[in-house]
Amino acid sequence: MFKNILKITLRNLIRNSSYTAINVLGLALGITCTLIIFLIVTFQLSFDNYHQEGENIYRVVTKEDAFGDIWYGTGVPYPLPEAMRNDFPNIPLITIIDFNFGNPIISIDDGNGNVRRFEEENAVHVDEEYFQIFSYNIISGNPDTWLKDPYNIVITKSIAEKYFKEEDPMGQFLILDEDQELKVTGVIQDPPINTEFPFNFFISFESSDNSRSDILYIGVIN
Repeated sequence: MFKNILKITLRNLIRNSSYTAINVLGLALGITCTLIIFLIVTFQLSFDNYHQEGENIYRVVTKEDAFGDIWYGTGVPYPLPEAMRNDFPNIPLITIIDFNFGNPIISIDDGNGNVRRFEEENAVHVDEEYFQIFSYNIISGNPDTWLKDPYNIVITKSIAEKYFKEEDPMGQFLILDEDQELKVTGVIQDPPINTEFPFNFFISFESSDNSRSDILYIGVIN
C-alpha cells in the first residue's frame, strides 16, 4: 500500500516538476531563514550570560535634557562612585570602567635592548571591585589583590602568549604608552565573543588620571 502511494506521489511530482521545484525551494528557503533568525536571536540573548551574578548587575546611565530632547549616555562623572558609596551604603559593590584613552601602545623590553611595540585595543582602567562583580576564569593570580596597587595590570591568556610566549607573565612588566610601567599580577581566560566586555588589558584604576568619565556598574550581590 505504502509503495503504491509513494509511486503515485513521485509520478505527480515529476509530472508537475516546475510546481514541485518552486515548492521545494520555497520550503528550503523558509527553513533556512528560520534557522538563521533562531541563531541570531539565540546569540543576542546569550550576551554576557557567563557572569554568575548577571541578574544582579546594573549599569548606571546619565540622563540629559537638551532643550527638550532626552538623551541617555553611559558616561558618568568620576566622583559619582564615591558619592554613591557614601549616599547608598547598602549597595555592596560599585565599579567603574574607563576606556577613554583610545588605542594605547603596549611595549615590552626583553632585557637585551629589544623592545616590541603593539597598538592595542580593549584596554581599560578598572578598580579592584570589578572582578568581584564580573566573572572570569582565572589562570594565575589572586583576584582579591590583582588591582589593589597602582600600576598593576591583568591580561588575558592570548595577550600573555603574545607578549611573553612560553614564559610565566606573572610579575613581569609591560609599558603603557612609553612612560608607564605596569606589573602583571593576573592572567584570565579570554572572554567569549558574545560579550559587551571584550577587554584584554585591565589596568589598575589608581593608575589613571581620574579626569574623565565613563561607565559605572553596581552589583547588588550578597
